Amino acid sequence: MKYKYEFSFIELANGSKDLIINLPKEIELVTSFLFQMCGNEDWYIKGIVDVLSGHEEYQERDGEFYGLEIRKDFTRVHDVFDMGTECTIETSELKELIEIWEEESKKYII
Repeated sequence: MKYKYEFSFIELANGSKDLIINLPKEIELVTSFLFQMCGNEDWYIKGIVDVLSGHEEYQERDGEFYGLEIRKDFTRVHDVFDMGTECTIETSELKELIEIWEEESKKYII
């Protein structure tokens, strides 16, 4: 894993806590993307695997708030409502972060 990360909790207005992953500033948009995936991890991973394996050259995956433009080397993560908010991350690194997030978040599902 190229990027350092750590998990922490944020306290919500109602007093409950949510797990978040803290990432370096250059890919901090990925934090928001991971937080909003809401059980769609397999769908995002499938798009990434299809591109990494060469089955597809390009895939798009749009969620409620964030979208991915997946290419073999790099993936563009963008806010679907704010056209200027985006970052680029190595596709293999994004796949690994999704898997790490999925595994860690499973520990806290009630």
